[in-house]
Amino acid sequence: MRELGYKSLILRVRNISFNKMAAFQDKVVWITGASSGIGEALAYAFAQQGAKLVLSARRKEVLAQVAKQTNLPDCRVLILPIDMTQTKHHQNRKQGVAREVKLKFLGRNECF
Repeated sequence: MRELGYKSLILRVRNISFNKMAAFQDKVVWITGASSGIGEALAYAFAQQGAKLVLSARRKEVLAQVAKQTNLPDCRVLILPIDMTQTKHHQNRKQGVAREVKLKFLGRNECF
């Protein structure tokens, strides 16, 4: 089997039709590791299906680039930098996402 680089993987995932993923239209999807590799590819795939995204990884600048490349309006993407190795912060982040999602996605429905 030929080994694929992550850029090649992203291009392949972007071109796949995810019929089952259509169930994610207007749903909020939180992707950790969204700055590269499979996480980045998932961000593009879910964006194509109309999901609202929460993108997390350590590198905020790279997350911003991924968010821009999804071609979703800003009000449908939340960038949340997080280091998944810092488990003591996970509960606070989950609560923060719940608040932000409610405020950003439910409170800004003019974007939908």
